[in-house]
Amino acid sequence: MSEVVGGRRKDVVTGFLDVVGKFGAQMPGPATMVRSSAIPAGGFNDEICTASDWLFQIDVSSQGHVARIDTPLAIYRQDLTNVGQRYFSYSDDFLKTLTIVEERYGSRPGIHSAVRRGARRFLLGITYRALEQDRPDLAVNYGRELTNYSPKFVSGAVVALARVPGTGSALRAAKSFLKRYV
Repeated sequence: MSEVVGGRRKDVVTGFLDVVGKFGAQMPGPATMVRSSAIPAGGFNDEICTASDWLFQIDVSSQGHVARIDTPLAIYRQDLTNVGQRYFSYSDDFLKTLTIVEERYGSRPGIHSAVRRGARRFLLGITYRALEQDRPDLAVNYGRELTNYSPKFVSGAVVALARVPGTGSALRAAKSFLKRYV
């Protein structure tokens, strides 16, 4: 089975604030082309073990224009041993990335709201994934973390949903809505 990475219209990034705020909609890694002058002097940040590609993409996009070519240019294989299957073990890297972005680019217009949006998208996604993996304990913890990035009622609703058995599909529908509007 094959599918196109980032094929959903809502996942298209058009610039710096999109790369920050649309967590999960990064420029697909295996076929990203970058002008050498846009590469950060230090390259990948080894302070962030797993999510350093997202920070790299943020740093690169901060240098100028981002464009998307809608033609598949690479193929890669996924299996159950890929790092994406161990999501919970490195989830803190994503929030740490946003902290670094806030420190580096905090004076730019729109960055604070983009960071909050990126955090909400990440936390809603990982909360859903925790429920999907039958880990309501983690789902509740991630839902509580939403309080730092969204109105209290959003966090409360997500935590309440996470505590009810079998609500994964309801949270999936809510996640899609909330990613766009909260």
